Amino acid sequence: MSGHPKQTSTTVPDILTALPPCRVPYTTICTVSVGLLSLSDSSEVLLLSFLPELLPWEDMNIPLLMSSTFIGELIGSALLTPLADVYGRRPVSLFSSFTILCFGILSSLSPNFGVFLLTRLVVGIGIGALSGPYDLLAELLPPKQRGKKLLEVQYYWTCGSLLPILFLTLTKNWRVFTFLCSLPSFVTFVTFLVYSCESPEWLLTQKRGEEARTILKWIYKWHGYTGNFEDTLLRDGIALVNPDSHTDTKCMNNVHRLFEREVLPITIPLFAVWFCFGFSYYGLVFLTSRIFTEDIEEVEDGEIFDTFSITLSALSEFLGTTVVWFTINSLGRRKSQTFSYTIAAIGVMLMSYGVGTTFFSIIGRAAMMGSSSVTWLHTPEVLHTSYRGTGHAFANGVARVGAFLCPYVVGNFSVEGAGTFIGVITFLAVFAANKLPERIEEDEGGGGKGEEESEMIELDHRVKGTLNMAPVMIEL
Repeated sequence: MSGHPKQTSTTVPDILTALPPCRVPYTTICTVSVGLLSLSDSSEVLLLSFLPELLPWEDMNIPLLMSSTFIGELIGSALLTPLADVYGRRPVSLFSSFTILCFGILSSLSPNFGVFLLTRLVVGIGIGALSGPYDLLAELLPPKQRGKKLLEVQYYWTCGSLLPILFLTLTKNWRVFTFLCSLPSFVTFVTFLVYSCESPEWLLTQKRGEEARTILKWIYKWHGYTGNFEDTLLRDGIALVNPDSHTDTKCMNNVHRLFEREVLPITIPLFAVWFCFGFSYYGLVFLTSRIFTEDIEEVEDGEIFDTFSITLSALSEFLGTTVVWFTINSLGRRKSQTFSYTIAAIGVMLMSYGVGTTFFSIIGRAAMMGSSSVTWLHTPEVLHTSYRGTGHAFANGVARVGAFLCPYVVGNFSVEGAGTFIGVITFLAVFAANKLPERIEEDEGGGGKGEEESEMIELDHRVKGTLNMAPVMIEL
């Protein structure tokens, strides 16, 4: 900021950090809202692993059925989520949840396999935009709370993965089963509609400072703050400004920035991790269902699935998320992914070769969930506000390419071959994760820094000088 008069400044994260305590913090409401979106995503995707045995149509293309939602997610990630950098996180999130709700219900009414595939494709388009609300939550959280709060969202994912198993015990009718799996989307849409707000940080990148100010005031009122927001907290009539010289409201410009030479050292390994995570996580889920699914012709009691073992495997996700929740701040993002992806790779390979199948399915699923949770957390921390939605969308889209491919591997390879393939891809995630910076903002709060450092947070050396990125500043 050389050449400008010296002035005191603070950041949006600083203001959020100073929130007074209250019984139900707004960050908790945001976490629940985004968590419910994740729950809906999980329920709508993981029902696919049970549908091949339930649908009545003959000559179904099973790999295409398993991949249909992922194709939609790829489309949604490419087309919808980048719009969150142009039109805002909230409207894209609302559109996403409404799409999942409507077409999830419509899929249960499908008259034939073709219509069913089409409705699942559109459900996937809605799911593909769900990285937007995750970024919104990241931008509403104080830095010291961000790691654990973002990991808490993953508990909702695990709850969502258990719902299809629960509904399967209630009914084997595919229409009722599909309809039940779509019901969480209704609660999700209403909750997000009522309680969510736009990101103040994103608003500042769009030069909409007054709207950002209004939202910050509203959040403080939620926390019972009765003082004068202007005079007490921000003093001297603040001016909301965006110091990022690269701010742009055009989608294609944000896409271009992801592939600038100085940013590629982040973009390439980030996309590689997401591809490996998408392939490995869903590959493990589908492989687990295949291993624990009995031959329907040999079943005498009418049971098609070993629901007990599948449930144990799904419940293990709670274990994986809890472990990284306790260790994320001490180990950091890269080490957490390194350890978790390594354990997941070993677990899935041993499971596929029949070595302690149930035990290693639990260990592998727990570690895979823990590692992928950290990947979700890590991504917004290595992308700048002005193109965070676009970058996260493309990363999510790359993961959907991996998810689209995994049913063909799981369905056409032997169990041992599929497990080995998934394990190798998971090991590649370890290598890619270690190429990422821990985070590009060393300390968003700026506390304890010298005067110059308090005005501009230093970037990771690999992107320093090109992004000119500090947290969006509020200058006094």
